[in-house]
Amino acid sequence: VNRARHDLQKKKRESSKKNTSGQQALKELRFGLNIDSGDLKTKMKQATSFLEKGHRIKIFMQLKGADYHRNQSQALVRLAEIAELIGDAGTQDAKPVITGHVVSTYIIPKPTGSSNSSSSSGGGKKQKLAVKEKLDQASLVGACTPEEVAKQGDKVRAMKEALSRDPQAHSKSELEHEIERLKALKDRLEKAAGSAPSST
Repeated sequence: VNRARHDLQKKKRESSKKNTSGQQALKELRFGLNIDSGDLKTKMKQATSFLEKGHRIKIFMQLKGADYHRNQSQALVRLAEIAELIGDAGTQDAKPVITGHVVSTYIIPKPTGSSNSSSSSGGGKKQKLAVKEKLDQASLVGACTPEEVAKQGDKVRAMKEALSRDPQAHSKSELEHEIERLKALKDRLEKAAGSAPSST
């Protein structure tokens, strides 16, 4: 009796494995609207890894508060850019969609071509090089906007005005830090503007 029960359970487990092996697991990756280039590269590597393993990916941004109304279109564009960067390992299943406060899209793995096994080993190296190039371009997606530069410039001006009225309002190192941050944002904006025409 125990042997029959064991055999029956074993058959059930095997059949359930067969049923679920054809299904793709859904992995979710959350991106921030102003994601840093280093964080973006990490998420891109995760996405590529998931797609190479045959998983579907849901990439999304959750907009909160005032960001919801102000940045819907920016989030749609940013998500489409991210999906395009992942494009070497997978294909975008649908255009980004706004559902409530979440902007999302799905990426599915590209079908593997089994027609030529000798080209697949060379193709893997080419694909990895293409993904590496896309990761290097990922810093453009994380590039800042002119609004961010203007906002940081306003902050530096306000700090300078406060210091002219009251020398103890801010420390000199705080002001220098904000000025350095402004310079870094301007550099990122110039790099994005300088390389944007060449990518089209």
